[in-house]
Amino acid sequence: MESHELLAAFRCDVVDDVEPYLWSDGEVYHYINDAYFMFVRLTGGIPDGTSNVTTLTATTGEATTPIDPSIMRIRTARNTTAQNRPMKIINVQDIDDLTTEDYGRWLSINQIDEPGRPEYMVIGEEEDYVRWVKVPDADYTIQLVVERLPLISIKGGKQRFTGVREEHHYHVLK
Repeated sequence: MESHELLAAFRCDVVDDVEPYLWSDGEVYHYINDAYFMFVRLTGGIPDGTSNVTTLTATTGEATTPIDPSIMRIRTARNTTAQNRPMKIINVQDIDDLTTEDYGRWLSINQIDEPGRPEYMVIGEEEDYVRWVKVPDADYTIQLVVERLPLISIKGGKQRFTGVREEHHYHVLK
């Protein structure tokens, strides 16, 4: 189902099919978009490992890298520049409790600013970036697998509900 078909179904359901409408097309598309994003949020996000938001560059000398605001959760990370090595993902609140049993060696907050190849990714300090444990000594490409919100808002016309299976489209109206 496309967005214009959902608009027509809405008008039929609420018996608002004669002009002047009670709700403008813009209002209805706004509500459809809000329901679409909320549906994706409540169902855990859209799994993604291939879109442009899943590729990060750990830049030489930069301790942090911005991430796309659509990313809800990072599942895995691989350093594709360094033989596709997996990276550990650490929640910032867990750093003080880490032991050698967690990651093979004791990790402290003091090691974050050492230069080298990033081995760990710290998330949770802020929603819009990740922090590298070891400040990159070169540029590294990091490939993520994430769960995210839709990348494109529904604003009208003939837009598709990407990431949501067809049988759920009509339920966005509810």
